Amino acid sequence: MAKLVIFMGCAVVAAMMLPSVTGSTNMMEMFFPEFQKSFAPGIPHPYHNVTEKCYADTIKYMTDFHAFRPYAREMFYSCGEIREDYDLTWNRKDPGNFGMCRQVKPGNETTFETVYCYTTIYISEKSFAPGVPHPYHNVTEKCYADTIKYMTDFHAFRPYAREMFYSCGEIREDYDLTWNRKDPGNFGMCRQVKPGNETTFETVYCYTTIYISESRDTLRKGVCFPNSCTENDIEIFITEAHLTNPNIPRWESTTASCAKASHEFRWADILAATVCSILAAVLTLGTTYDVVQRRRSELKKTAEPELTTFAKTPSSDIVEESVDALSRSGNVVNVSSRERLDVDEGTTDKLTKTRKFKAVGFLSECLLAFSVIDAGKNILSTSQGSRNIGCLNGIRVLSMSWVILYHHWLLVGSWPFTIGKQLFLISPIFIVVFYKSWIGGTVLSVVTTLISLASTAYIEYIRGTSIRGDPVPYRESELEPGYWLYTKPYHRIPQYLIGIALGYILFKLKGKQIKINKIVNCLIWCCAAAIALAVVYGPYSSDDSYRVPQWAAVMYLTLFRFAMSLCTGWVIFACATGNGGPVSSLLSWSGWLPLSKINYCAYLVHMIVLYLYTTGFETLWHYTDFHFGLEFLGVLALTYSVAFLLASAVEVPFLNFEKIVIPSRR
Repeated sequence: MAKLVIFMGCAVVAAMMLPSVTGSTNMMEMFFPEFQKSFAPGIPHPYHNVTEKCYADTIKYMTDFHAFRPYAREMFYSCGEIREDYDLTWNRKDPGNFGMCRQVKPGNETTFETVYCYTTIYISEKSFAPGVPHPYHNVTEKCYADTIKYMTDFHAFRPYAREMFYSCGEIREDYDLTWNRKDPGNFGMCRQVKPGNETTFETVYCYTTIYISESRDTLRKGVCFPNSCTENDIEIFITEAHLTNPNIPRWESTTASCAKASHEFRWADILAATVCSILAAVLTLGTTYDVVQRRRSELKKTAEPELTTFAKTPSSDIVEESVDALSRSGNVVNVSSRERLDVDEGTTDKLTKTRKFKAVGFLSECLLAFSVIDAGKNILSTSQGSRNIGCLNGIRVLSMSWVILYHHWLLVGSWPFTIGKQLFLISPIFIVVFYKSWIGGTVLSVVTTLISLASTAYIEYIRGTSIRGDPVPYRESELEPGYWLYTKPYHRIPQYLIGIALGYILFKLKGKQIKINKIVNCLIWCCAAAIALAVVYGPYSSDDSYRVPQWAAVMYLTLFRFAMSLCTGWVIFACATGNGGPVSSLLSWSGWLPLSKINYCAYLVHMIVLYLYTTGFETLWHYTDFHFGLEFLGVLALTYSVAFLLASAVEVPFLNFEKIVIPSRR
């Protein structure tokens, strides 16, 4: 382990601000030890030589600072700061903010003015208390040596070190006011540093996550270190660099995830590349075949003379019926007049040619199923069957837009896909019970819903979860930190059961229209709208100081998703039974249909699009509603564009292929 670099007799300069009655620099020098502590009997108070007025004003200033009084915060944050790792960072001087210090004037909160002083501290040696280990003793030796060189070269204005330093993200101490909790830094600038005349090491870019224990905030920033450092080394450096900073809250832990210099192909990567290559070849072949057949068909219509009619025999009728059937099913089979006339040569020849036509037709169908042109036309078509529930198209697209908007504001992982898959796998249990007996299905769904809601209420209560973005829990959680509900199927199943029950009701109605009294219909619509608005805006109040009691918070957290699902269910039921009015007309607009067809693909790819977009920023940008709206529309358009390509290349072709291989029998 490399020894800590010790600076002997170095001068560290900082700015400090105190009430102006101090009158002497000697008095200010006495305030550098800890502000308050207890002492053994007979030992004088460390501030016994400070004048009484100065001591009283300073006590009031520090008390008001912890009470978040504006003048005290201005005084405190105008002071310079020297961090304990100054031997690594070379940050030995901080003049503070002279203007902010002097702008504090006597008023309602204070009776004194301020004085700005520039202090100089002479340190004979830097050491740690006996028995206390060096804060970086767990850092690997090579990493520590390279980091010392990097920081030394930075203060010597070496270009490579400046590139490394300024490629790191920065979280300012006022993040709770500005909401700037994330700064990825500059990935490209970090990785462009290569070994040369100035350095012998390459760099590694890491994305660090800092968990604040007091406010439950999560801070994220990118950092650039020598590539000899492991993720554990970087976690130690980041933690120790901020441990003694009084302006940053204490955090529970720091994690680092470093970008690899190169990606090693695994068997799964090779398998995925192989499958994609085969799929691309099949799509190319199918699309080419479709283009050729369309071109030949056009040429026949314009250039070929009308075929001469010929006498039909019983045997030729059999073949023609087979060909006509294949043609009606969408196949393109080219049969010359010579082939038709040769059919009556014998029964054996007739059957052979019939099988040949069927084989050619099946192969033709399979190739055409993978035509990107045909798939694209099917997606863009706005014609829909009479049995379709038109309002679902608009609901799907608008709901997906809301999901993209939320994930764009607060990015999360791919848990919804896992939950949906799990609920889909168990849904046949409820569907079969409903099909056998509506009473049994209702009882099973109600019991499952009550168990889920009760477990949700219990977990939210013992966790003390708050609402309205309040970071302070109602009570100390009895559970370990983690997603106990948000990513769990048992928490989401009540909403899923509402959809199954509604589907059963519409299945039994078989498209029948139900006439509901206009007054009753309007009342139900008003109730549904009121509940939906209460779910979205109910937790918020114009009085930020008011905090709802815990029982109300638990009730809201337990029921808000269930209540919103009931409202959505009513919209679907009303529109499907002729009670939707203008809402039904809007949601059933044919323009929603093409987007609705690719909605699931948009759901699958939207997180990938968001990650590629957000991680591509090399600098932070200033938030405004207008710019965020433009950004959201761009992400939405890009997501559905990618979804269209995915659906044309994968979803629609394989659905067509499935219909050919496993024909529907109704």
